[in-house]
Amino acid sequence: MADSKRKKIRDNVKTTLESITAENDYTNTVAVVHRGVGKLFTENNLPCLFIITGSAPAEWMTNQEYSHDLHVLIIGKISVNSDAVMQDAVDSLAADVFKAMHVDINRGNAAFVLWTRFDGLDPVYDIKENKGYFYANFTVRYVHDTATP
Repeated sequence: MADSKRKKIRDNVKTTLESITAENDYTNTVAVVHRGVGKLFTENNLPCLFIITGSAPAEWMTNQEYSHDLHVLIIGKISVNSDAVMQDAVDSLAADVFKAMHVDINRGNAAFVLWTRFDGLDPVYDIKENKGYFYANFTVRYVHDTATP
């Protein structure tokens, strides 16, 4: 069975985030990208990113076709040497993620993806551990029919 459109989008997001390197004109070089958060507190190859997806109810367009929103939560984790620069480090990695996610808003030029939208970002600082985190929310709207989800 062929991959679902949802899986194709998730694969594209992971590949997109893995392209965040200094060689590709980003400020940071991401060490690793994980699906899920199983290693959120144990991963020490920093900076790193974690991807979690969910979805909203479908919007019916016709009897056989509907649009769907895939919610993508990207968690960034970065280490800093001083709390004085923690916000700058978190902001820098978040800006790289924002830039990467907007290089191709159709997620691999997929004809079924209508757009990718940024829905906000929340920073979290762990001063004691000198680690900064952010939670960036994106929505990817795509269209599919009942035969090819």
